[in-house]
Amino acid sequence: MSATHVYIGRKSCGCCVAAVTDDGDKHTAAAVADFIKSGCTIERLSMEEYRTKPDAMPHGCKCPKPQQSTLFGGSK
Repeated sequence: MSATHVYIGRKSCGCCVAAVTDDGDKHTAAAVADFIKSGCTIERLSMEEYRTKPDAMPHGCKCPKPQQSTLFGGSK
Protein backbone atom coordinates (compact mmCIF):
# COMPACT_ATOMS: atom_id res chain seq x y z
CA MET A 1 0.00 0.00 0.00
CA SER A 2 1.35 3.40 -0.97
CA ALA A 3 1.18 6.23 1.55
CA THR A 4 -1.40 8.88 0.71
CA HIS A 5 -0.91 11.18 3.72
CA VAL A 6 1.78 12.54 6.01
CA TYR A 7 1.51 13.46 9.69
CA ILE A 8 3.74 16.32 10.76
CA GLY A 9 4.60 17.40 14.29
CA ARG A 10 4.87 21.09 15.10
CA LYS A 11 6.26 22.71 18.21
CA SER A 12 4.11 25.37 19.91
CA CYS A 13 5.97 28.07 17.93
CA GLY A 14 4.77 26.47 14.67
CA CYS A 15 8.09 25.01 13.51
CA CYS A 16 7.87 21.59 11.87
CA VAL A 17 10.18 19.19 13.71
CA ALA A 18 8.94 15.73 12.67
CA ALA A 19 7.07 13.88 9.93
CA VAL A 20 5.90 10.35 9.20
CA THR A 21 4.10 8.89 6.20
CA ASP A 22 0.75 7.24 6.88
CA ASP A 23 1.27 3.63 5.88
CA GLY A 24 -1.74 2.45 7.86
CA ASP A 25 0.34 0.42 10.28
CA LYS A 26 1.19 0.48 13.97
CA HIS A 27 4.51 2.21 13.29
CA THR A 28 2.69 5.30 12.02
CA ALA A 29 0.51 5.38 15.13
CA ALA A 30 3.54 4.93 17.40
CA ALA A 31 5.41 7.77 15.67
CA VAL A 32 2.42 10.13 15.97
CA ALA A 33 2.07 9.19 19.65
CA ASP A 34 5.76 10.04 20.16
CA PHE A 35 5.24 13.42 18.47
CA ILE A 36 2.35 14.16 20.84
CA LYS A 37 4.34 13.03 23.90
CA SER A 38 7.10 15.44 22.92
CA GLY A 39 4.63 18.33 22.95
CA CYS A 40 3.92 18.62 19.24
CA THR A 41 0.61 19.41 17.64
CA ILE A 42 -0.21 17.14 14.72
CA GLU A 43 -1.14 18.18 11.20
CA ARG A 44 -2.31 15.67 8.58
CA LEU A 45 -1.55 16.53 4.96
CA SER A 46 -2.05 14.74 1.68
CA MET A 47 1.19 13.76 -0.05
CA GLU A 48 0.59 16.51 -2.61
CA GLU A 49 0.06 19.16 0.10
CA TYR A 50 3.19 17.95 1.87
CA ARG A 51 5.29 18.25 -1.29
CA THR A 52 4.10 21.78 -2.03
CA LYS A 53 3.83 23.32 1.46
CA PRO A 54 7.15 25.06 2.18
CA ASP A 55 6.94 24.84 5.98
CA ALA A 56 5.90 21.16 6.15
CA MET A 57 9.37 19.64 5.88
CA PRO A 58 10.91 18.93 9.30
CA HIS A 59 13.98 21.11 9.77
CA GLY A 60 13.90 21.57 13.53
CA CYS A 61 13.01 24.76 15.28
CA LYS A 62 14.32 27.89 13.57
CA CYS A 63 12.91 30.38 16.11
CA PRO A 64 15.20 33.01 17.64
CA LYS A 65 14.38 31.91 21.18
CA PRO A 66 16.38 29.91 23.72
CA GLN A 67 17.41 26.47 22.55
CA GLN A 68 14.99 23.64 23.26
CA SER A 69 15.53 19.90 23.12
CA THR A 70 14.76 18.48 19.70
CA LEU A 71 12.30 15.70 19.14
CA PHE A 72 15.21 13.40 18.35
CA GLY A 73 17.29 14.23 21.43
CA GLY A 74 19.97 16.76 22.18
CA SER A 75 19.66 20.47 21.57
CA LYS A 76 19.50 22.37 18.36
